[in-house]
Order: sequence, then structure tokens, then C-alpha cells
Amino acid sequence: MTVDGEGVLYVADQTGHRVWRLADGAARIVAGQPDPATGEATASVDTSDAVVRAALRYPCGLVVDPAGRLLVADNFHHRIAAVPLTTALSGDTEPVRDEKPRSDGEPEREREPEREREPEREPEPKPEPDRGADSVPTGDGGTASPQPARLLVRQEVGLEVRRGQSELIHVRVSSTDPWAPGRVEHHFTAPTGFVFDGRVTCAYYRADRTVLPGGAPTGTVGNDGRSLVATDEPRLNTPGHPAAALVYTLGVRALSDAEPGRYTDGRAVIAAQPEVRLKASVLGDDED
Repeated sequence: MTVDGEGVLYVADQTGHRVWRLADGAARIVAGQPDPATGEATASVDTSDAVVRAALRYPCGLVVDPAGRLLVADNFHHRIAAVPLTTALSGDTEPVRDEKPRSDGEPEREREPEREREPEREPEPKPEPDRGADSVPTGDGGTASPQPARLLVRQEVGLEVRRGQSELIHVRVSSTDPWAPGRVEHHFTAPTGFVFDGRVTCAYYRADRTVLPGGAPTGTVGNDGRSLVATDEPRLNTPGHPAAALVYTLGVRALSDAEPGRYTDGRAVIAAQPEVRLKASVLGDDED
């Protein structure tokens, strides 16, 4: 959250992929794609579509700079997006310029020419040229989506496991794009001191917090348990299947002779996406 010089509050809606302006008892969207299903209003009927529809993914920080722009940490796109605060004015509010007296004594409002104001409203560059580096390959036998989906992959929580005991690693895959790559392989590497036991399950999570059972992914363990290949046919944000997140749950076991410590050298590669680290700690016999 941040507050501008007029006391207006701006809030980064991280999972809604937008930024809200809270003022005068009203909440308006100043950046990100409005949700037509809920009838959300944009900041102003005069706001540039390029600003309102600027693609944001998981905005996580806001600040107002000295130039009067709202700077947004656009997490998933790895950039800082700048939104002119002039776009946050309500539709029935007009900016008031310095007034100069006219010859007849009546005040006259000085307005900036439209040509001079256009640079303020210039939209941020669209991220499409960078999509190639983040696109999702279909995998063997898969069917490519018309537009490659952008995925966010992360381990949900860290692990602390006693030597010789078993636990579960949860890997979350989320996206705001439709994703149905067909049957693909996911490759996992266990952190040092751990091995996979072959258990693989998955479940889908919807925005309304309901959980849908996943398919039946199959797991193949290799390299003496250090590696696991899970084969699945995932679907996100597709017709009849509105889930936006998929969680894979993998069974692991801490080796009985593992050296206690925290290890961050595990890996998760979802459908040939860039790898994500898996982390886990081996607890000694005298540790809680």
C-alpha cells in the first residue's frame, strides 16, 4: 500500500493482478485488467485503455515518486510499471489549473494543450516481446495452446524432517492464462539428504477456495531416489475447469545417515519451465 500527497490510498491486489485506488468512499482500479464478470469499474471513463489494461501479474509493492507517478513492482513480469496518477481521477472530476484573471475581471482557467498532456498518458511497453523466454513448451505428445501460458511455480512451504522419517513436498503451479499442454513430464530432484518414495498426487485450487481433485499423475523414481519424473495432463483456466492453481504433492524421506542441516539444492522443472529450487532441512536426533 501507499498514499499520495492528497491522502489517496493505493493498494496492490496481488492475486487479483491489479491496483486499486481508495478515496471518497469508492474503490477504483487504476492499473491491471478489470474483471467484467464482477462489473468492476475502472478509475475513470477518460482513463487510457492502455493504462487500465496494462498487464500486471502479482503486483507486490507500490510507491509514489516525486514526478507524481505510481510505481508498481510487477513481480511476475520482473519490471517496475509507472502509472500517472492523473489517470486516477474520477470520471466527473476535472483537473483544475492555475487561474489567471481575464480582462473583464472573471477568472479564466488555464488548460494544458492536449498535445502536451499525451506523454503523461503514454502506456507502459507491453510484455509480449518477452513472452518467448517464458513460454511453456508442450512436452512430448502435447498440444500447444494458441498463446503460451505464463506459469508461476514455487514450493509452498519449507520442510523440517528428522532422519529416517517421511514427509511431503508441495509444489504450486499457478497462472492467469489458459494452460492445457496435454500430457507432459515434470522433473524433480530431491534436496541433499532426501529421496523420493514414489508418491505423487495433485489437486486444483479455485479462486473461491474450493478444491478439485486432480487427475492420476504417475511417478517414476530414479537415481537411487534422488530424481522423480511425474507425468500428468494439467489444465488451468480452461472452459469447464476454472481452477487457477495446481498443487503437486510429492512424498520424500530423510535418509537415516543424512547430515543435519538445511539444503536448497532440490529442483522442480514443470513442463520444461525454468527450474525452481526445492528446500528442506534434516533435523538431528536432538532437535525439535
